[in-house]
Amino acid sequence: MSPAEVVIQSTLFESLLRCVRLDNGLRERMAAAGYDPDRPRASYPASVFLRCQNLVLQAAYAGRPREEALRQMGRDLVRGYFETLVGKVVNVALKVAGPDRAMKRVALSFRSVMEPVEITSTELGPKDWRVTFQGYPF
Repeated sequence: MSPAEVVIQSTLFESLLRCVRLDNGLRERMAAAGYDPDRPRASYPASVFLRCQNLVLQAAYAGRPREEALRQMGRDLVRGYFETLVGKVVNVALKVAGPDRAMKRVALSFRSVMEPVEITSTELGPKDWRVTFQGYPF
């Protein structure tokens, strides 16, 4: 699946912005990449998210090895997601569902930020799950 086929909801961009201090220079670079932080649309092609993700990597995680920077940004992005309005709603639903039901239905949670969703979750053992994203550019 190409980045142009995957649609990213603005909630994920909001989460990404929580990973970095948004100064005027970064604001302009993000707008040039296709995302206007001051006037967000409901959704964007994944290619725009990838460009913005790279801008945030450069601004907030510079000097780290790429894999380490991506891992830390991923952690920060998930934390930021649960601070958004949509993330707070999803968090409540996950708590009500409990860990096992939540992991079995993880693809539903990701629909709040991207579509189409090609995600599988496999239970490897008690409290041990593997979530696989197939065909995604991230």
